[in-house]
Order: sequence, then structure tokens, then C-alpha cells
Amino acid sequence: MDQPSSITTKVTPPRPQLPGPIALLREAGQTLRIHFGTFLGIVLFPIIITFVGFLCLSLWTDTLQQFTLINSSILVITLLVLFLISSCTGNAMFQFLLIDPQTKNVIKIYRATFKRLGAVVMTNLILIIGGFISFCLYSAVAIMGRGLDSPSVSGWIVLLSLGFALLVLVVPLWLLIKFIFTQAVVMKEGRANFSAIRRSSALVKGLWWPIFWRFFIFGLAYAAYYILMNFIIGSVLQASTSDTSTTSFISNIFVTVVGEVTFGSIGYILIGRLYTILAGSTS
Repeated sequence: MDQPSSITTKVTPPRPQLPGPIALLREAGQTLRIHFGTFLGIVLFPIIITFVGFLCLSLWTDTLQQFTLINSSILVITLLVLFLISSCTGNAMFQFLLIDPQTKNVIKIYRATFKRLGAVVMTNLILIIGGFISFCLYSAVAIMGRGLDSPSVSGWIVLLSLGFALLVLVVPLWLLIKFIFTQAVVMKEGRANFSAIRRSSALVKGLWWPIFWRFFIFGLAYAAYYILMNFIIGSVLQASTSDTSTTSFISNIFVTVVGEVTFGSIGYILIGRLYTILAGSTS
């Protein structure tokens, strides 16, 4: 008599229920309040380095306006340094949030992040280079389409223009959400390069819109803060001085630094919290 064969079916676990946008922001605010000193140190460390660097560059402002090989090299080096500083900040945030939340010493946190810095930089470069190549290819197609003056192809020119606008505005946003957990994956799971990129894409799969709306509301709150604070501080400073340029400069510096300490930290907290939920559901 034939024995019944056992059929094994692979069941895909249901995606987790994410906290609502307001609840998520409230939770992030509480985390920021509890660990404010640590977040302040993590964020201010690169801000101070960046400020000192730009202060040094300002000494060569007139010279840098001339297009020379040395000036171009200085510009490229400056952009690379800013890229490394940004990567270090993200590493330090996820080191504290996901790996060792008990450590309060900012120097120790940054020191612990360096072992993953190379993997993070290479992974981010893959994303940047891939996006840049796609942008260049589509730009070339759009530019060639503009040279077609025949009425029979005018419709194609319109389509190319609309497609170009779609690429510039929508595709980077889609990729930003799709790969938003890449750095957290590198730091927490030790993956790198395409493995980290695929892992982030898998975590976001089926939840792109819920994740997008949570960060969209966060972005609206950041924009409202920036506009409101610039208006308030600018109004206060204008009452004491008539120098509009100085007033605008001081206002922007203050609002940017405070915004990076608060909203910048909250952004990393949101990514870390969502990553923890999604990674836990797929482990």
C-alpha cells in the first residue's frame, strides 16, 4: 500500500504591523530625550570637524575660485571627507542604537565603528555609482531626443522629457526608501556591498508605502521646524541689527545645528527602530 507523501510547503511569514507615524515619532522623541547627551556628542563631533574644515577652506576662497588642477583636487578631497564624515556619523548612531546602547562615551562609540567603516563606504559607493550611471544613460537618451525636430517624433520628445522628470524626481526617492536600511544592515549584521543592498531591499519588500509615509510625515515636521525657527530667529535678530545677510547667516547656522542634533538624531532613531522590527520578523 502506498504511503502518503509528505509535501513541504514554504510559508512566507506575514509582514509585521508597523507603529503608526505619530506613535513612531513619539517613541523616537522619548529615546532622544533619554539619551540626549549621547546623541548630542555623536552629532556635534562631525559638525565641529566640518565647521573647522570649512573655516580653513574660507582662507583660500579667492584662490579656489580659479579653475586649476589643485583647486579641483581640493574640491574632490573636501567632498570625499564630507562623505566619510557622514558615513562615520551613521556608523556611530547605529553602533549605539543597535549594538551597544549602554556605552555613553562618544569616543568609544566612534572607535567601535571604524571596523565597519570600509564596508559602509564601499556599499554606499555602489549605490551612488549605480544611480549616477543610470542618470547619465537616461540623460544621454533625453539629450539625443531633443535633437529630433521632425514632427513625427515630437511625441517621443515629450515622453522622453516626462520620463527624465520621473527619473530625476521619483526614482531617487524610490531607491532611497528601498535601500534605507543598508547602513543599519552593515553595522548590525556584518553584511557588505550587494549582500547588504539585497538585505535592505528584502526588508522593505511589500512595505514601501508604509515606510515612505512615516518618513514623509517626519520630513514635513522637519520642514515646518526649519521655516518656523528661521522666521522667529530672523525676526528677533532683525530687531537688533539691520544687516540682513548677517542675520540670515546666523539664523541658518543656528537652525541647522539644532535641527541636526534633534531631527537628525530622530531620523537615525526611526531607521533603527523600523529596522529592528523588520529584521526581527524575518529572523
